[in-house]
Amino acid sequence: MTTTLTKWQRYTAKKPPEWEVWRSIKKRCYGTYHPYYHHYGGRGIKVCDRWMEHGQGFYNFIADMGARPSSDHQLDRIDPNKDYCPENCRWLHKFENNSRAHRKEEESEVVPF
Repeated sequence: MTTTLTKWQRYTAKKPPEWEVWRSIKKRCYGTYHPYYHHYGGRGIKVCDRWMEHGQGFYNFIADMGARPSSDHQLDRIDPNKDYCPENCRWLHKFENNSRAHRKEEESEVVPF
């Protein structure tokens, strides 16, 4: 017997850890209600069209970035004044990312998920 999941069951099913990272960058860039919007979307930072593509964006994100190396890694924008895109993002260990953020607080943006 085949089990068909409801839309709600599919939505609430366990997602890979990268899902929350991808979801978080979108919220920060487009969610005017988000507490850090002014650091991201409010400054004009966007998520590339490839990662926003309807129905395919998350898969494109994974194809470009690969799996998160560990739960101690964060998504880092190399140039904090540019958008979230494959050319400007990398996985960085949280200790290195936090150290980088403290050295150049104005130039570093941290996505903790």
